[in-house]
Amino acid sequence: METQSIRVQEGTPSPTPTEAGRLFIDYCRVRNLSPGTIKFYQFQLKRIVDTLEEDNPGIRINEIGISELRHIVEHAMDTSSTVTVNHTVTTCKTMFQFLA
Repeated sequence: METQSIRVQEGTPSPTPTEAGRLFIDYCRVRNLSPGTIKFYQFQLKRIVDTLEEDNPGIRINEIGISELRHIVEHAMDTSSTVTVNHTVTTCKTMFQFLA
């Protein structure tokens, strides 16, 4: 199955992390992922978005780089179990593949 992604038209601002998360969840629903999988992504995305927006108010998806991703993972490592850290990494990877 071919992965679809969003394309931001030239001159249109890049989405915020919250907007990108909503787009990703909508995409998961269109792909008919199970309700459990969607709930899992929603939970993980909330943690990721909260961390991003708390430390970088007003950040846009196109402004997220290695240092921001590293901070998300470090924050998860400081506050969560190893399994949750791995889920955080997987969710970031999956969402950014969708956004690419």
